[in-house]
Amino acid sequence: MTDTHRAVRLAVMLAATISAATAFAQDKMLPPPYVLTGFETIATGVTWDEAAIRAALPPGVVPAKDMTGGINIYKAGGSYGPGGAFTAAYMWVDLEGLDASDGTKGRWMLAGVYGPSQQSTKTFQEFLGLPVRNGIARHEATAGSVRAVGSHGGTDLVAVDVKVDYTKCGPGGGAINFLSDMPRTNHLVAFSAAFWGEVCPAEVISARVIAPNGDPFAQFQPKKVNWSILFKGSVAVTPPIARP
Repeated sequence: MTDTHRAVRLAVMLAATISAATAFAQDKMLPPPYVLTGFETIATGVTWDEAAIRAALPPGVVPAKDMTGGINIYKAGGSYGPGGAFTAAYMWVDLEGLDASDGTKGRWMLAGVYGPSQQSTKTFQEFLGLPVRNGIARHEATAGSVRAVGSHGGTDLVAVDVKVDYTKCGPGGGAINFLSDMPRTNHLVAFSAAFWGEVCPAEVISARVIAPNGDPFAQFQPKKVNWSILFKGSVAVTPPIARP
């Protein structure tokens, strides 16, 4: 067998292995690590009401002093782990004592919707302990702006309207540490998400929680909007590690 034949055979075997692994990953719930591709998000930083945040956090979880956090509404064109393409919307509060190496504050998810498949929802519940339920997110381009919306059961829960400055886009990335509570063990775990891609600054037109009374999202309403970006790229998620 010539070197060319060996190379072709190896390439075919590798392609078949990757194809089989991808099919398996899309059919089964898998623990992290995860890779999200074709990732596009409108992320908006806000300041929350202190009383609402303190009531939502378990003992020992310390929010940022200024009660900063945000709203993230995104779509992933593909993924390894969560079951292919999915969309998501969640709200978070920044934490003390969980900074990434670049100083970015850690996050605690307050409420979220992931979907449309139940597999993606259950994957993030089961393996990362996130307080999410089935739902969808969408980005709607309007005249000169983008509207990002998260919904559940046909009801919109949160909406952010921004004007993106595409003239100032550039490469960027970083890492974010998350803290969550695993329901099965009632233990806190930490995991990280590293991302790289294109970042564009955005001006916020409005950021509103529009969930009906009684919905988990309705507990939180932004008091102040601090910043917003459009990010397009890839994200890698690490396995969770139990906290002492």
